[in-house]
Amino acid sequence: SAHKITSSERFQSLKSLISPNDENSLNDDEIYDYEITMGSKLAKTYCDLIGISTYFSTKGTSDGREFKELISTVKKLPDLTDFQLRVRNESQFILSKPNGRSMIVMPTGSGKTRTTIESVFHYTMYTETSPTIIWIADRDELCEQAYQSFKQIFVNMCLDLPDEIRPDSINMWRYWGGLDRRSNTLIETLTQGVYVTSVQTLQARMRNQNAEIERILSLASIAIVDEAHRNLDFLEELDIRFRNSENQTKLYGLPATPLRRDRNESSRLHHVFDNNILCPIEGAEYDIEIMINELTERKILSKRIDLDPHDLIDLQLITASNEEKQYLQKVVQIIQRVIERGRKSILVFTKDVEHARIIASALKISEMNIVSEYIDASTPVDKRKGIIRSFRNAETDVLLNFGILTTGFDAPNTDAVIICRPLDQEDSLFKQMIGRGLRGSEFGGTEDCIIVHFEEEY
Repeated sequence: SAHKITSSERFQSLKSLISPNDENSLNDDEIYDYEITMGSKLAKTYCDLIGISTYFSTKGTSDGREFKELISTVKKLPDLTDFQLRVRNESQFILSKPNGRSMIVMPTGSGKTRTTIESVFHYTMYTETSPTIIWIADRDELCEQAYQSFKQIFVNMCLDLPDEIRPDSINMWRYWGGLDRRSNTLIETLTQGVYVTSVQTLQARMRNQNAEIERILSLASIAIVDEAHRNLDFLEELDIRFRNSENQTKLYGLPATPLRRDRNESSRLHHVFDNNILCPIEGAEYDIEIMINELTERKILSKRIDLDPHDLIDLQLITASNEEKQYLQKVVQIIQRVIERGRKSILVFTKDVEHARIIASALKISEMNIVSEYIDASTPVDKRKGIIRSFRNAETDVLLNFGILTTGFDAPNTDAVIICRPLDQEDSLFKQMIGRGLRGSEFGGTEDCIIVHFEEEY
């Protein structure tokens, strides 16, 4: 039977729903006795009207459990190496200072993202009960990579923490690319946790004095700026804001190198971070090549062998008349020539999803009988895991992908990386891509890795 509605306004609303025509209008007692059919649109509307769950508008209960579930294990991350621990341990002193500032400079493939996140978590888990960490990147792909890294590292670190300091959970927010606009988040519900955002989103929200961003920034205890050498004007704006914040927000920067080509840029960068530089090799703070050479000699990093893509292409074998098809034939040739150089686990980053599909098919039907697969964001999770497992076990020669294997991808046998996108080699995304193949033999990887950057457009 109908629940009596105390609000006259809601009662009138219900009355008009049941008898919309005035001439057939029911009196009040008839409204209360009116039988509402379970599962009907009226039943659901009625539940909404009186403020209860629409669950009560249907008969019985519905079992929302899935017929099938894929249960993934939590893979334990290897312990930090001595050079990574050096950075983590030195960072604890920086983080203990009000407005602590530092740049972390580590070469591609040496675990910079993991070392930074673990350094921050290690400090906050032992000193802060409710930290707020903001990670700022300069493109969507890098934001998602950081988000996934935070999740994985948080779970792994908690496995080894003493019960008295182990957090039960942590809130995480995707705050970039319009994702923050998809929820009806109330400002009061934005609490401590991890916020991953992009430079573009943060700038736009700050410019408009967005209330959510203002609250997030006011909560921040630690902020990390990836690619800190970019957007220097904005970095300086953040620096001033954080130095004057009530929390005395600490700031980490991850620049490609602390020394820029422009002396003024170098000076500004060092000023923001109080001239503090953390690096894994003593005496290499200002020369990343020293770090690369040292870690390569120690076989932490794989020796990088760069090949010119044009040396791998025979234009006489390009038969297509269409420019796009010519481009695809060139990519196939590059992959084949790399295989002829003895490479058995080749990771290819294509410029779009369709190219990954076409090239994988072309390789399969070629005379070389190459075992190739491709994955993209739409590949089902269980299928994706199977394809990656096959590549990791050396059952697949070539794995093509678009936009999803730039980080958090564990295939230490990767001995060649081919990038078919017009990227600046100083770009963090480019470095993430080649980093998939630069794990040295001491990290379970390879002695050397071929890198090919095919920038050609059509």
